[in-house]
Amino acid sequence: MDRYHLEIYSVEEKSCALRAFSSDQPFLPISNGEFLDPGSWGTGYQAGDKWYRVQGVRHIVFDDGDVPVHKICLYVAMVDSNAGALELG
Repeated sequence: MDRYHLEIYSVEEKSCALRAFSSDQPFLPISNGEFLDPGSWGTGYQAGDKWYRVQGVRHIVFDDGDVPVHKICLYVAMVDSNAGALELG
């Protein structure tokens, strides 16, 4: 059973996740202001001129039976990857 979930939502449309990932290992921390490159997300996403910038992070922890589950919800805004790359230096 996957105990760790990462869901990515647009700040403009919070009712449906852009992409979701599940794992039996914890995800590394992601903070406001960081960039996500959707190029490796699979069908419907391509590397290139658009990235997502994290605008908010929400943690949800709950029990699924006897198993604790951690869900991270990221709220992102689309940005030009050139602007992100310049900011990263």
